[in-house]
Amino acid sequence: MAGASFVVLGPVGTRWLFAVIVASVLGAWGSEALLGVIDANDRIGYPCLAAAFSVLTALAWRRPQQLRYWQRSGVTLLALYFSLDLLALTLRPDPGPSLYTLGIFAPWTLGGCLLLFMTWRAGQALLISQALLVLMLAPPALLRFAGHPPQWLFAAWPLLANLALCQLMFCLALWGLSRQLARLTRLAPVAPGPATADDLVNARLAELERSRAAAEAASRAKSDFLATIGHEIRTPMNIVLGQTRLLLGGRLPTEQRGQLEQVARAGESLVKLIDSLLDYADLDAGRMQLAAEPLRLEQLLGSAFDAVRPEAQAKQLELLCEIAAPELLGAAGSRHGDAARLTQLITELLVNAVKFTPAGQVRLRASLDAGGAWLLRVSDSGVGLTPEQLARLFTPFAQAEVGSTRRFGGTGLGLAICRALAERMGGTLTARSTPGRGSEFELRLPLPPCDEAPPPSFARPRSVVIVQGAQSAGHGALVGLMRALASTARIEVLTQGSQALARLGATPAGQPHDLLLVDWLLPDMEGGELLARLAETGPPRARRTVLLSAFDTPVLRERALRQGAQALCAKPLLPHTLRRLLDLERPLPAEAPARLADAGTTGADPAALINQLDTLLGEADSHALTLWEQHESAFIDVLPVRRAKALAGAMQRFDFDEAQAALRGETQDKP
Repeated sequence: MAGASFVVLGPVGTRWLFAVIVASVLGAWGSEALLGVIDANDRIGYPCLAAAFSVLTALAWRRPQQLRYWQRSGVTLLALYFSLDLLALTLRPDPGPSLYTLGIFAPWTLGGCLLLFMTWRAGQALLISQALLVLMLAPPALLRFAGHPPQWLFAAWPLLANLALCQLMFCLALWGLSRQLARLTRLAPVAPGPATADDLVNARLAELERSRAAAEAASRAKSDFLATIGHEIRTPMNIVLGQTRLLLGGRLPTEQRGQLEQVARAGESLVKLIDSLLDYADLDAGRMQLAAEPLRLEQLLGSAFDAVRPEAQAKQLELLCEIAAPELLGAAGSRHGDAARLTQLITELLVNAVKFTPAGQVRLRASLDAGGAWLLRVSDSGVGLTPEQLARLFTPFAQAEVGSTRRFGGTGLGLAICRALAERMGGTLTARSTPGRGSEFELRLPLPPCDEAPPPSFARPRSVVIVQGAQSAGHGALVGLMRALASTARIEVLTQGSQALARLGATPAGQPHDLLLVDWLLPDMEGGELLARLAETGPPRARRTVLLSAFDTPVLRERALRQGAQALCAKPLLPHTLRRLLDLERPLPAEAPARLADAGTTGADPAALINQLDTLLGEADSHALTLWEQHESAFIDVLPVRRAKALAGAMQRFDFDEAQAALRGETQDKP
């Protein structure tokens, strides 16, 4: 038979059905012989019927579900025999057939229908069975309603009608079942010939297994290709970027400097793209390994804000950081996790917020949920998202809108990687947004606790004065952070420059405040002007005076130092920077704004920095250069002299393999 067709019974069912029919025929023959009701026709018909079924049984037992046309035609003749038997019973003279005879006939009729559906296609079997039904009922019906029926037919007619109805329902049920299951042949094609449900299931499972194996092989090939090509591209790109940075550090004409800056930006974009593709491939294949090292939330926030601050300042956006749970500055802020990946995750959320915020602010709020997990919320005052855009926000390679790639750049992988990283760490990343009012991302991280030593103690100030406009977005965050770190100090908050002039001007001589923090933008004057006017009235009113500004530029820094400030710190003021300011026993670095964050970050855990640099060097990641440039002094202070010298030389040559060996102490340094 051409093509595959569904049949109701499988090989085992086929064998048992033929065997049962042969046994029933022989049993009926034997029972009628014992009862003495067998007639001459039955003496011939029963042996012939048993012989025919025996031949078909032998054939089906050897090759089940592979009957030929002539064999299926034989089954049809046997079903016809049952129908003709009823016709003979109907036309026979009195006395009429007994209930015993009709009882024997009924299951044989249904068995004949089952044989038809077992060997023919569903539609063909239905037509044949209904034709036999008409053949069975037509003569009795004519006798019952049009002629002179025998007396027995009046009593047997309900039984015959019910038998016909049962056969009709039985055939329709088999036909519907066959049609439904036959559709599976399109999903799981099998070899030509009749097919059973087991055949279809096994074929479908085999097809799925082949598809899974092919998909895994394709995924491995994709990942291997990305890893190989990524390494081959990153190695020369690191040299290009390094040499470009060296050239930018020298004296260059304006035109050439602009061209080199374009080269540097393009190279950094390419490296970021490669890193994103490799991260996504590793996460997709489940191969990304996460470290479990001690870390502090303060360090992660410091690195993330340092990375995003230049772009935010270029767009004149205000960065805000709020530590809503003071416990995060203590033991609750120490956990075990992968510092590099966590920094990547938080940085990406901040970068994404800055990218899609044309004006206004970007805020990060850190707190603890009811179970003690970190809860970080990054919100912005940007363009916002529609529900349709929000639904595909975390889909790889998807942008908020068709033109987003051209307008804002990127591949649409950043947030997909963030969610995958959060889930790998056992956390969640969700988003909500209102068009035109901004977006908020909520990152929940249930990291295991860490018994890390608390930050080194320092001489707590007794008196702190904060001069900051009441309408400033970061007003409450700074005051809350100050109260958490300097809980024993007397903190006074002033909201006007004129108010600060009067209050600070009344400070008794010889009793200066310990720390004075002044916002650059006050409602009635600039912070620098306030300091200049205070300097004209007498001696310093504070042991340490710091100006706060959202924009940290060399011009502003020079101006702040000239007007009497000891440092200019970029907002937001993070915990490790504030600790450095509050430690009055330690002098501020010469370049306070640039070195203050480094001192706070590296001083907390140098081992974490070394592990992070080692990981980046091993992956030939260009971020190793950035980490080295930001914390070069910390590495030099921590490492032995010869190893530090070898590491510095290798980093200057952009030789990451030699730099990693020097960091691990695996090379013999040259004197």
